[in-house]
Amino acid sequence: MATDESFDIKHGRHNAYLVKQFRLVFHDDEKAKYIADGLQNQCTNSAQPNDQRHLYQRDRIVAQLLNSSLSFNLFPITADKLNACIRNLHSKKASRLDDTSNGLFKLLPPNLLLIHLTIFNICVNKAIFLDLWKNADVIGIPKLGKS
Repeated sequence: MATDESFDIKHGRHNAYLVKQFRLVFHDDEKAKYIADGLQNQCTNSAQPNDQRHLYQRDRIVAQLLNSSLSFNLFPITADKLNACIRNLHSKKASRLDDTSNGLFKLLPPNLLLIHLTIFNICVNKAIFLDLWKNADVIGIPKLGKS
């Protein structure tokens, strides 16, 4: 058994350890816990006084987005459909830019998934998309006999 300080004797595994490229590695259940804790901290009202100007600007922008007439009236994604998609994910595959495995989404609590689902549905209906989604590589395919 390993004796280094990163080894968790109770669970018989490494908690967070460094690999060859000196990247910090966490198990999926640990990632889910840290993400859930972080989101809960961000979504919970803080007892600390905040910058009132920032809060005013945030509330104004959110109200403006929610009251805008621009809407596509698309069918929203339902919680059942989201859960079905998450169940069909391959746990050990990482297809996102942040190299997070799909197993992490299977471990997130349902209330956090519903928060993300609500935000996603509002963004789609109000045409609010990531800048990364707005870029495309267009490849022209010429037809025979046309220039």
